Amino acid sequence: MTPVIRRLASRAPGFAAELSRLLAYQSEDDDRIETAVGEILTRVKNEGDAALLDYTRRFDRLQARSVADLELPCSRLESALAGLA
Repeated sequence: MTPVIRRLASRAPGFAAELSRLLAYQSEDDDRIETAVGEILTRVKNEGDAALLDYTRRFDRLQARSVADLELPCSRLESALAGLA
């Protein structure tokens, strides 16, 4: 499934309510998020590429053998940027 970036038109009816809904978050989740991110950063700092590749497998379900496998060619980045227009 390809993620879709939603566009909001500021002049559309219901814009303010939709923007508020998208920006709302549960502040009590902040501590859990900060803890999780801190653990990830610490592990990547200590274990380097091995931790990065492990997280890539876990979160992205991508079986990369090296960090070089994660690099995207400029043509693919340019194509993605053009697709946003």
